[in-house]
Amino acid sequence: EGHGKTRLPVVLVGNKADLSPDREVQAVEGKKLAESWGATFMESSARENQLTRGIFTKVIQEIARVENSYGQERRCQLM
Repeated sequence: EGHGKTRLPVVLVGNKADLSPDREVQAVEGKKLAESWGATFMESSARENQLTRGIFTKVIQEIARVENSYGQERRCQLM
């Protein structure tokens, strides 16, 4: 039961949001790709300190969401 199926937490991050005029991939493309993966899409700019901490928070939330979706019989510990 459930063998061969693994649910992974995925957060797709577009970086260098401060350089939007020069971007290779538009935000809407990133959002569509993330949706097709069942993932979350976020953009960030380290230069402007945009969402850097928030991205790590979202990754932790996604790990917890996936972990809880397995129920009690399959649990792991984050250290």
